[in-house]
Amino acid sequence: DLFDDPYVNPANAKKVSRSKEHLAFAQQAAERSIVLLKNTNHILPLDTRRIHTIAVIGPTAHPNPSAGYQRKKPSISVLDGIKNMVGDNVKIIYEQVYLKFNR
Repeated sequence: DLFDDPYVNPANAKKVSRSKEHLAFAQQAAERSIVLLKNTNHILPLDTRRIHTIAVIGPTAHPNPSAGYQRKKPSISVLDGIKNMVGDNVKIIYEQVYLKFNR
């Protein structure tokens, strides 16, 4: 159990977590977890004449490149995509909100 023995062999962990099998599984999980938005009330595309502020919340909205994510192709974060789309016309509020769990 991870909480009973939180220490791992760093060399083995790096080798296993970067294995072809793990990377393929991570890619498959990412592809299967894509969410399509339902465009209720035709809010999309965002109308920057009517929207003044957008809150982007969550650690995966703008992942840290050093956090261990590997991508086959260059990508753009949700936060950067929204910023690029709305430009300077809309205020963007970003909060990572990392949750801590107590055992």
